[in-house]
Amino acid sequence: MAESDPIQSDADQPDVEAADSTPDERTWRQLWHAPTLLAAAGLLVTGVGYAVATRPAPDFNALLREAERHTKAERYEEAIEA
Repeated sequence: MAESDPIQSDADQPDVEAADSTPDERTWRQLWHAPTLLAAAGLLVTGVGYAVATRPAPDFNALLREAERHTKAERYEEAIEA
């Protein structure tokens, strides 16, 4: 009978990436998560800080003028709602 080579599956093949790197020696391919997470967190904090710093001041004068106008017209319930 003819000798045949056994069929090897991918599970039988050694993991080249795991064999090439030791715990002390990691590449950017394995560590890209950390810098990306830090950059995203930095951008988020910067964006929130900018939004808080540049928010418009509330305009209470317009609401008070409207309430005063309703009060002068003796529409007290509408003045309270304003």
